Amino acid sequence: MNQIYIKKFVFFIMLGLLLTSLTTYSQIPKTISYQGVLTDTSNNPVPDGNYNLTFRLYDVETGGTALWAEGQLVAVDKGIFNVNLGTVNTLNLPFDKPYWLGISVALNPELTPRIKLTSSSYSFRSLKTDSIDGIQAGGDLRGTYPNPSIANNVITSENILDGAIQRVDVANDFKAPYADTADAARTSAPSGSAGGDLTGTYPNPSIANNAVTSAKILDSSITGSDISSTTAMNITSLTTTGSVGIGTSVHRATLTVNDTIDNVFPGVPGIMLGNPAGTTAIWQGKDASNYIEISWINPYFGRVIVGANKPLVLQELGGNVGIGTTTPNEQLEITGNFRLPASTASVGVIKSGGNRFIHNFGTDNFFAGVDAGNLTLGGPGGNTGVGVNSLSSIVTGEANTAHGARSLLSNTNGSNNVAIGYQTLYSNATGNYNTAIGSTALYSNWGSGNTATGYMALYSNTSGYYNTATGGSALFSNTTGNFNT
Repeated sequence: MNQIYIKKFVFFIMLGLLLTSLTTYSQIPKTISYQGVLTDTSNNPVPDGNYNLTFRLYDVETGGTALWAEGQLVAVDKGIFNVNLGTVNTLNLPFDKPYWLGISVALNPELTPRIKLTSSSYSFRSLKTDSIDGIQAGGDLRGTYPNPSIANNVITSENILDGAIQRVDVANDFKAPYADTADAARTSAPSGSAGGDLTGTYPNPSIANNAVTSAKILDSSITGSDISSTTAMNITSLTTTGSVGIGTSVHRATLTVNDTIDNVFPGVPGIMLGNPAGTTAIWQGKDASNYIEISWINPYFGRVIVGANKPLVLQELGGNVGIGTTTPNEQLEITGNFRLPASTASVGVIKSGGNRFIHNFGTDNFFAGVDAGNLTLGGPGGNTGVGVNSLSSIVTGEANTAHGARSLLSNTNGSNNVAIGYQTLYSNATGNYNTAIGSTALYSNWGSGNTATGYMALYSNTSGYYNTATGGSALFSNTTGNFNT
């Protein structure tokens, strides 16, 4: 079938949309009469016959969602058709705003443009006013029509005609808040001397000095602007169950100060806190030093000092410091864990005096002992050194184990060595796969693959390799020999 269009006759008075005749106001036929012309793409009337037409109503000219729809099988004669919209699906729209009619033929897209309803369609709305009996009143009214009442508390000064309220309109016990028109207000002004809390003479007395007491001031009515900013006030105490804020309305304690506290007390460079005897003090500065101290004033026991270089010093002469305990048994006692970051050249090192003592510098390394390991080594890691200067020269050697003072002291790049005992494998620098158990075993060694068990076993071995010595001083003098047992 050729594409079908609807042609609207502009000379029709209805221009497509008219209401059906209304016989009585009590029974409104909810239908809309519509007449149109179907033409093909050449603007010729379509053949006579029945066509499926779908009608939709929208509240927008384009797009949107249909608010009402129905389909009808419509007879077309010489292109002209007539329909009554609402005979299939009731027209239940309020018709209180503009609507547009959209039409589609069979399964074809909706024709454009949509047709705007004429004003006659909105007589549905106006005909509702033929009777308002029983309708609920709104706005400033209450009750139902036709006899609503004025609602309570809706009459304002603007609703009252000026001068309309008379004496008969008010209750006998009514007291006017302002009596500027009362008879008493028209008498002559008072005269003579004022008394009570007033001073001077009428009609213009003043409040007498010291007449305004605390009882006469409304609680919480004094604001910051009422307080003199230039006159010093001597306040001996502030008694309150709440808190006081200076420079802030957010009080985090009994006294919160949001500014600098300056000390002007002569002879004490700081802020005095403590008991009336003055046995405690907190102050900043001491002579030319930049100290912050918390201490007993005399003598200076229990001090917490921050010096010029910003270290934190806890100074308790002859006492102990406890973290998590009030009864420490040592100079420092903690009840929880002691945590350090991973060791680097500057952090994560426990020291003995000024020397490194315990650290894990590098990868998978652990060192314990004064100057054990170092803080410059590289390589894959996996080294363990326990004892003074053990593995202290390590550079890139890996998987070495040294237990004992100065064990593997000279080792730089040797790997997979085990030294247990005082100065075992002392001179080994690059040898690999050596095992020395016993004081000074393999002391001079720099070969590989040697095993010495016992005091001074293979003591003199230098470049010999794959030797095995068991017992005190075993193979003591071997230097370069190999594969000895």
